Amino acid sequence: MQHSMLPMEARQFLQTHAGKLHLPGVNVEACLLAVSGGADSTAMLHMFALLRDELPYTFAVGHVHHGTGRFADEAMQLVEETCASLEIPFHVKRVDVPGARQKRQSFEAVARELRYCALREIAKETGAAGIVTAHTRDDLVETTLLYLLRGAGLAGIAGMQPVSGDLWRPLLQLTREELTGFLHSIGARFLDDPMNEDTLYTRVRIRRRLKPFIEEVFGTGAWNATARSAALLAGAEETLKREAKHWFDGCTVQRYPRWVSLDSSVLTGYLEEQRYRVMRHAVAHASDVPVADVHLHHHQIVRIQQFIHAAAVGSHLELPDGVILRRRDDCIVADGLFQIAPLSWSVPGSLELPDGSTLQAEERPKTAFSGRSDAPGRVEWVDADRLESPLRVRPARSGDRVRAMGSPAEWSPVSDLLRGESCERGQV
Repeated sequence: MQHSMLPMEARQFLQTHAGKLHLPGVNVEACLLAVSGGADSTAMLHMFALLRDELPYTFAVGHVHHGTGRFADEAMQLVEETCASLEIPFHVKRVDVPGARQKRQSFEAVARELRYCALREIAKETGAAGIVTAHTRDDLVETTLLYLLRGAGLAGIAGMQPVSGDLWRPLLQLTREELTGFLHSIGARFLDDPMNEDTLYTRVRIRRRLKPFIEEVFGTGAWNATARSAALLAGAEETLKREAKHWFDGCTVQRYPRWVSLDSSVLTGYLEEQRYRVMRHAVAHASDVPVADVHLHHHQIVRIQQFIHAAAVGSHLELPDGVILRRRDDCIVADGLFQIAPLSWSVPGSLELPDGSTLQAEERPKTAFSGRSDAPGRVEWVDADRLESPLRVRPARSGDRVRAMGSPAEWSPVSDLLRGESCERGQV
């Protein structure tokens, strides 16, 4: 449909909001539109189609069939038919949300994870540099309130950003009401997802119950005011992200590939928001991934903060992506070295580790051992008669077990040995 053939209301809408499809800082040749068949994403699809000649990139549509029965079938058919009528390439991936859902995982969380994995697969197959979603101002406010009520930090309550890695959200300044009005003005079909009315889901309760209450008590402008607050917080978040590398460098003591030690006194002197960002950089360094790819959940952040303040020397904390935090004297170490292949160690003798430290093995008579290591975690005793040189060595992992020399007792976790608990049963 040509612009001149559109109703006046639709032409004014496009003229007002055309610039939003030119995302700042995004310079790509192709992108993928994530279209579910609902009002928001269908409106985005029609906006892109009507403005395609003005856009600096090409685009295709990616749709995810969630395996949830009749509605999923109808949504896929509608999006496919709409794309055909608009002459836009259509791609679909099927996922099984009910089958993939596990205990304690919400339907929303599983569906979101599978959906983005499927969309990224489509983007890779089609050569798209990023995924464009139809998140609105209402989604932004709901996200801000959700994270605020969960006690999240600044990054959470700042809500969604227009550009976040390979996810682009050009419609964050528009409301659902505006997008639905645009669809009605051009006579476009869309589907109402039954999940959007089911108050079993947290976002629906916010939308149906909390929003009316907020507007009743604080006025109809309170919802939009929350969006403005989120935008201000987003600006502060961007500033902190830029400074985080400087803070990380400021408390780094030593740094090797997949290993970094941080001065704990400097780290504890930072504000909590600073510490969180420094630890993201540390985890990224230890796991050898970009900082943007490090996502720490709230419970992990809490455990990291507690570890920084209260961990005893020799203790450790396991994190996702194969990273272990260790407490060494006045330092916090982020260690991802155990992902490296085991090393060969000829004993007696020494072995230089990738982090620059050295393992030293000396042969001594058993009579020199008193029954407990003089320095648990630093000096341990093993039975030389049972060793075959060279050894294959790696850092301890969760699940590793040991047994006291000559003891009929069961194998014990390495963590017990390092605390000296197993040593009381016999010589090691």
